[in-house]
This record gives sequence, C-alpha cells and structure tokens, in this order.
Amino acid sequence: MVIPEGVCWRGKAWVSPGLGIFLGRAGSHDRHSHMAHQVTIGLSGQVTVRGPSQALSAPAICIKAGTLHQIEGTEVLSIYLDALSEEARAMSCISAAQLVSISVGNTFAIEQLLETPEVSAHLVREEVRRLLGLKTPQGADPRMRAVLQALEERHDDRIRLAELGIRPANTPSWPRRQRRWCPPDLSGHHF
Repeated sequence: MVIPEGVCWRGKAWVSPGLGIFLGRAGSHDRHSHMAHQVTIGLSGQVTVRGPSQALSAPAICIKAGTLHQIEGTEVLSIYLDALSEEARAMSCISAAQLVSISVGNTFAIEQLLETPEVSAHLVREEVRRLLGLKTPQGADPRMRAVLQALEERHDDRIRLAELGIRPANTPSWPRRQRRWCPPDLSGHHF
C-alpha cells in the first residue's frame, strides 16, 4: 500500500548507542538511506520495501545499511542496528543483497518492553536479540555482569557499589560535571 502524501508518522522511538527502534504507523516519505542496518516488521500484515532495483513484500525485511529504500506499510516495528554492532555482525541476512526477507519471533514482548518507563538499554538489546534469533554473545567479564546486574536492580547505595568495585565517576580523576557510575577498568572510556 502506497502511503498517501502528507500522512504523518505516529508512534514511539527508542534510541541507545548502536540501536534504535521505531514502533508505530509509518507515514509518507521519499526514498532514503541510513548508515544503520534496518529490520522492518509489518505488525498488521506484510510490509513492502522498495529498493533501488527491486520491491520486496514480506512479514519482515532486512535493509542493508546504505541502501536507498522506501517503506510501504502501516503499523511497523523498525529496528536500526549500527553497522559495526555485535547484533549487525551476527545477522546472517546482511550480505551482498540490499533487501532480504527474514523470519523473526513474536513482537509482543518488545512492544510491551517499550511501554515500560525508563527501560534499560540492556533489556531492550536482549529482547531485540531474541526477536531476531541472534545468539547472546559469549559471557561477559564477570565484573561487568555484576555491574550490569547492580545497575538493573537500580542500586545507588555507595556501599553496595563500592563492594562491586564501582566508584562514582566524579572522583578527582574525572571532571566535576560528570556524574556517571563507572567500573574502575573502564574509567578512561567515554560512553
């Protein structure tokens, strides 16, 4: 279905480093491209994507980064993956083809997760991996797992965080304006 001119996009957008999601009604737009790979899932039937040399209709379509495209559909879930992310590297559909039909899991869980106020990037990333059928990366450093768990549990107790080896980022080695919590090994990196 071609979207009539002047129809606005409506929905929700969620963004974190390396990952973006749009959930809602696609509006009118011209052909365009992104620096990110895009997976678009039709929520009310198939979605059609018009590329530079082909049009493809399917329940879910993977659009390679840099591909000129235009989406035709109404209710969609679009996931944007940084081309250098672990998720993008794990996607077998990202190959020489610019548009590829893919299978995905049920979108209900991610739709519900996006309704959650202040949902963590870690939870959303894990749900995106599940939806796209991607394997979870090899186990992270146990210290990072402890840090992520503490952050998920919203520990802001200095004693508990100190037990994990986390220090406030506004200690003398950091500029005063920064107020992030950072594990000691990562204190020189910016996120």
